[in-house]
Amino acid sequence: MSQLESPVGLLAVADAPEAAQQAVAGQVARALLGMIEGFARREVDVAAACGLGRRPDPEQAWDAMDKAIALINAE
Repeated sequence: MSQLESPVGLLAVADAPEAAQQAVAGQVARALLGMIEGFARREVDVAAACGLGRRPDPEQAWDAMDKAIALINAE
């Protein structure tokens, strides 16, 4: 990504399989976000949209969104 020349405003998505997303938390997730932002050379958006509606328990969806909020609020 660091070599990629992209127009300002271009939207790109960095994604991982759902199992990998669930396994990564805390400082590891923050480090990955920092790496992605470094490659993109800008702040990026974070979303927890993958599979939220397919979760058997709505609390699992809320948990995923809470983790996304914690990630973007981490220093």
